[in-house]
Amino acid sequence: MILDSLQEMQKLDQEGVYLSITSLPDQMRASWQGVQEISIPPEYKLVKNVVVAGMGGSGLAARMIHSLFF
Repeated sequence: MILDSLQEMQKLDQEGVYLSITSLPDQMRASWQGVQEISIPPEYKLVKNVVVAGMGGSGLAARMIHSLFF
């Protein structure tokens, strides 16, 4: 197996994980732009707890938030 070859990796990557990883910066940019357009009501500052949940790869966001802020 030649891991230096993108073509060889794509043959092994049936689920498209490589594309998901390489497109992450674009997804984050689009998310950031979308967040800038949201208007958050002032009373939301009173919130004490937030639950971020997911299973499998969907739990990645929760793990990232935890590692950044806790």
